[in-house]
Amino acid sequence: MFTSGTTDRPRGVVATHANLLRAQVAWPTAVRGNQPCAHALPVGSVAAQAVLLNCVGGQHTLLVTAAFTVAGFTAMTARQEAVTVCLVPAMGHWLVRAAPGEATPMPTVKGVSFSGAPLPVPIMADLTAVFPNAAFHNFYTSTETYPARVATRFDPARPEAVGRPVGSSAVRVTGPAGAAVPPGETGEVWLRAGGAPPRELLDAGPVDVADGWTRTGDLGHLDADGTLFLTGRAADVVIVGGFNVSTGRVEQVLTRHPAVAEAAVCGAEHPVLGEIVAAFVMLRPGRPDATVAELRHHAVEQLTRAELPAVIQIVEDLPRNEAGKVVKRELPALLRAAEFVAPRTGLERDLAAVWADVLQSGPVGAADNFFEIGGDSLAATRIAATARERLGVDVDTIAVLEAPTVAELAQYIAERDQP
Repeated sequence: MFTSGTTDRPRGVVATHANLLRAQVAWPTAVRGNQPCAHALPVGSVAAQAVLLNCVGGQHTLLVTAAFTVAGFTAMTARQEAVTVCLVPAMGHWLVRAAPGEATPMPTVKGVSFSGAPLPVPIMADLTAVFPNAAFHNFYTSTETYPARVATRFDPARPEAVGRPVGSSAVRVTGPAGAAVPPGETGEVWLRAGGAPPRELLDAGPVDVADGWTRTGDLGHLDADGTLFLTGRAADVVIVGGFNVSTGRVEQVLTRHPAVAEAAVCGAEHPVLGEIVAAFVMLRPGRPDATVAELRHHAVEQLTRAELPAVIQIVEDLPRNEAGKVVKRELPALLRAAEFVAPRTGLERDLAAVWADVLQSGPVGAADNFFEIGGDSLAATRIAATARERLGVDVDTIAVLEAPTVAELAQYIAERDQP
């Protein structure tokens, strides 16, 4: 099987039959009542193989569609009276965003499981209209570490909890030296499946294994009860002005805004800071009026200066692979459409620094609009005063309001001061 390729090219992973069969915690021999299960997952994925094994072991009918469409999936589920449903988070978003009447309620479904990406926390309340009688669960694993996995039932009190180990699985979080870190401390997540032979990379030997533990490449922490929380992938860390920024944490903060359905964050090159943070946000169906300024104000209250996105762009959808996971390596192509322009002259860089300090907005681009990044008349007065004191330039509040970008304000000052 191949990894999802969300941050790099997909890698082939070889799994033996012994490895796969260890995924089934128990193989019952007595006849059990049939509880049909429906999914539209890519057949060659870990999630699809896990569902297949669960249905074989549990003696349940498995219903599979070739591709996910809201109308087709809901019709099949209703027709076959499916009791359980397996989705990736993107499918949950599509169900919630469906046209009126397209996503009909599925009252026979008693359990909905998500895998492949963190739970779509912002829309969980909306999904109850689609699955009125269902409990929601989350499963976390990876192509390299399966059958080791953790799982949890969705708890609104702890919406971002990923889960605890299933069966013979185990989880640990380690620091840079490889030793386990205390509860609450962020580190690298490792998984282990007791009694299961490890998987191997195609033409490259064993995956990263140490004493049966397999590296996931994810960052997270355990609480005092051993529940896992993820903060992002190690490969997704962005270095902004020397500070390590977890894109997963920025995504979590943005998705807590009531207007946000989903957020994806990546790093982009910056000539001064090295990298900046760029965020792409999908809005909930009932909040199309939310603005970038509103989202930025929400982020300012919860993120550090380094973590604050220099660019927040509202998008209709995000680049995804066939499993519905966001392909982060394709996000920079969207960033070009956002037209972030780094300050080009000394005066532009100095003014951008003043704006960032006054507005507490993170890195400011030469083309960023003063009003869109949270500016108002009071902030304009403070910017004018700070520019006079720090830069020695004579600029008043009216000039800041009438030249609403760093580039325009720098041009105004340069032209005015020409002999």
